Amino acid sequence: MTVTLDRTQLPVAARQKPDWAAYAALGVKSAAAGFRFADPTTGLTHCKLTDASSPSGGTSGINTPYSSAGLHVSGPWGAASDQYTLYVEDGTSGSGYLVDFQRGGGPSNVRRAGASNAWNSDLRGTFSYNAATPQIAYYANGLTLYRYNTATNALAASGNFPADFTALAAKAGVGGTQLQHVQTDINDRWFVFILGDAICAWDSQTAATDAIYVADFTATFGHDIDEPHFDKNGRYVLMVLASGRNVCYWDLQTDTFSDTLPTGTQWSHTEAMKGLFLGADAYTAFGYQQTYTPTPLSGGRAASPVAIDATKLASVLPDSQFGASVGGSHRSGQYVDQAATGTSQVAIIDVNAINGKVTPGAWSLNSGSIYQATFSYQYQQGTTGVNDVLQLASDGNTIAARLTPAASLAAMTAGSWFVSGTTVYVWRTDSASPDGTTHQVVVKVAQVCDDGIASVVMDGSDVRLAGHHYSFYNGYYTEPHTTQSRDGLLVVYGSNQGDKAHRTDVFVVEMPTTGASTADHLAVTTEPSASTQSGVAHAQQPAGVVQDSGNATVTSDTSTITATWVPDAGGVGVAAGTTSVVASAGVWTFVGTDLHVNAPLGETGHYTFTDSDGAVTGADSSTITITAEPVVPAGEPTTTALPGPVDWWRPQAQRAGLKVVVAPSPLLGTGGVVGVASNTVTVHIPVGRVRVAVLSLALDAMVAAAGSGTITVQVSKVTAAGVVSPLTSATSVKSDVVTAAGNIALPMLASVFDSTSGARVIDGTQGDFLRVDLVASSTISTQPQLRVVAELAVTG
Repeated sequence: MTVTLDRTQLPVAARQKPDWAAYAALGVKSAAAGFRFADPTTGLTHCKLTDASSPSGGTSGINTPYSSAGLHVSGPWGAASDQYTLYVEDGTSGSGYLVDFQRGGGPSNVRRAGASNAWNSDLRGTFSYNAATPQIAYYANGLTLYRYNTATNALAASGNFPADFTALAAKAGVGGTQLQHVQTDINDRWFVFILGDAICAWDSQTAATDAIYVADFTATFGHDIDEPHFDKNGRYVLMVLASGRNVCYWDLQTDTFSDTLPTGTQWSHTEAMKGLFLGADAYTAFGYQQTYTPTPLSGGRAASPVAIDATKLASVLPDSQFGASVGGSHRSGQYVDQAATGTSQVAIIDVNAINGKVTPGAWSLNSGSIYQATFSYQYQQGTTGVNDVLQLASDGNTIAARLTPAASLAAMTAGSWFVSGTTVYVWRTDSASPDGTTHQVVVKVAQVCDDGIASVVMDGSDVRLAGHHYSFYNGYYTEPHTTQSRDGLLVVYGSNQGDKAHRTDVFVVEMPTTGASTADHLAVTTEPSASTQSGVAHAQQPAGVVQDSGNATVTSDTSTITATWVPDAGGVGVAAGTTSVVASAGVWTFVGTDLHVNAPLGETGHYTFTDSDGAVTGADSSTITITAEPVVPAGEPTTTALPGPVDWWRPQAQRAGLKVVVAPSPLLGTGGVVGVASNTVTVHIPVGRVRVAVLSLALDAMVAAAGSGTITVQVSKVTAAGVVSPLTSATSVKSDVVTAAGNIALPMLASVFDSTSGARVIDGTQGDFLRVDLVASSTISTQPQLRVVAELAVTG
């Protein structure tokens, strides 16, 4: 049974304070990895993922990744789709580790991250967002970006992976030796990273690379770039500037960048959502949590920066709700709810102990054991006022007690506090002065999610408490740096477990879920393109819903929907690209994916969509026709078109072991349509969606003039990735004097082929092509033409 996040089961955030005493009683700090406990406030289950010996014994502990970087929790995998793999990092050595985790269970299979232990920074890698590849990750080592299978702990080269950016680094204005801040979109297509002095974007499907140079910003804005944040829809790159914490953005679609946000607006710890960015205006008088929705830019790189649309800047939670110094909090937007758009999206925001703290001046004795000090509010703290005072232990490293508010100064007793205006009065439980390093108190304005982890709808309409992290602030690496899985079911944070002197460990919160309800059948709401080119993503991708027997959308459904190509009679095509997606709130869509059909020209058929829940009835698309030839791999020479009957090259029989003689092709090369040179014809012949061995090949050439010369033919196999493997040595098939212009019958090429050799097999199921190159001496033809007859054997 599939499950989905049900955040409505979380309590509404209402300044609930962490229960330090109850947490200490749980013994979390001394517990081993795998220890499970209920959050003292929300009751949600937390699991301790690491300890002093697992995965390593580093004194500073194990850290969680940067909250707003890549995806550092895999998608769900396993028979019940309840297992995940997490990336964590040794705070002492910097070594990266992978840890498997099962909801309802604990951690297992701890191992170093990356092939040959090469993934050693959270800013250098990300898991796949593709639901069909939950255990795939991408990481950078030096100037190379790798595709990596975390299940086998081995590289998983595919398409344009691994990608080497040595040439990019060599460009003027770039430089660098290591890719950093590696991020991807929800389709794993575009990757954004920092390299040297540039923000770079790379299209993994086309291998196209673009870059914004720091020099551009130095000249335009007077300061350079700090870090990029990548829109999960794959269009916009928000760039935080190093000076002043301002931001601008780069529109990848139009290759234009914007001016900065209005003067005085300063962002910190930004996170990217789908078409939306979340930040904190941490240094002004307001301290808002803010969103910014970019708008399409135009003008191109050569133009001046386009004016930014400041009306798209919106407040989510003012400081009066969320607390002061919001720059000390972090935002995580890795949860991808396919149905949510704009400000209806949900992010995780953590708040650590530095937030909301006020700093009293010198303490003086008021009377008896009551001490007093004055303070000042920051941002909008005065709207809420002091509402929490914590007493530290004598070593200053742990919370000893939460003091009780008194109604008046006269009503104070031991262990209480009182505030009048901007003066705070404290009577510690031990009657000691709160001054000095060993008897401090922490005076706070508790926020809406005090020292906790909040699930926040981006319009500010709904803030829920997921729990408290109990990390007592003692520098950057004791901040919780909360992140989450793309399905929202796991929230991951770091904590020193209430002790400033203790190591940090990693914890997982199991978020509340709701099970799939009465899913009955699938329905198609958007049909794919009625005609398409073989091997090319549909211009209009299909979408649909999971419905119950009454045709209502099952909003709890998160099952996997798979598209299968069903050819009409005699067809041989197959679906390719992204063939599976995960439904969100009962809605499934292939929009933004590269779903396509590999099939011969003229084939017709339809998609059948099936649900991973076998009891759900599938749905069919309308009929689709393949109206354009398959795509020749990138980098191949210009190919001669294949005019005439569309089926001349396609094996008509699919039974293994059957020999097939393909009828002669039309004359190719007519009208001077030739290959890489004027005396060359290059023909790419798709063999259909079967595996064939070439037994023989007959050629018929036409030359333009009489004379002495040669006609040379070479036959090769070309894979979908563009790898060329000659099947014959270049064979001179006609070397005597050509006496007249016209057709020349060329000898049958037979003995040079070996039908049993794997190297001779053209595997159409993988997109292989048969390539024939004919070169005529310029003395006899500058525009040769070629006719092909092939004898093929179907091998499977």
